[in-house]
Amino acid sequence: MSKKVTSQKKSRKTSESKRKEYIEKLTEQLKKWDQELAVFEKKSDKRIAELKTNLTQKLATIKQKQNELKDKINRVGGISEDAYRKVKVDIEKLWKDITKSFKGLRKELKK
Repeated sequence: MSKKVTSQKKSRKTSESKRKEYIEKLTEQLKKWDQELAVFEKKSDKRIAELKTNLTQKLATIKQKQNELKDKINRVGGISEDAYRKVKVDIEKLWKDITKSFKGLRKELKK
């Protein structure tokens, strides 16, 4: 065989070897990314569950305060002036709490 043919065969083997190494390198990185994505999915599922629980609790609290406020408003019409002043303080506190809760919820949901 001539030197040229031998050189071409070596070059072809080297090229094939490099190609194989390149494919192995890419395949290995894909496997690592698959593992990392699996971890991210678990973490995101956990975070989503935490967020849902947190938001559900906040919504329940707002609804509870709204119901308290409705009850107090319904009682205002038939009570004495002294009782009205006391209930009014409670109403204003609930009003502020609900307003603050809504602002916080809006802000959180915009994230």
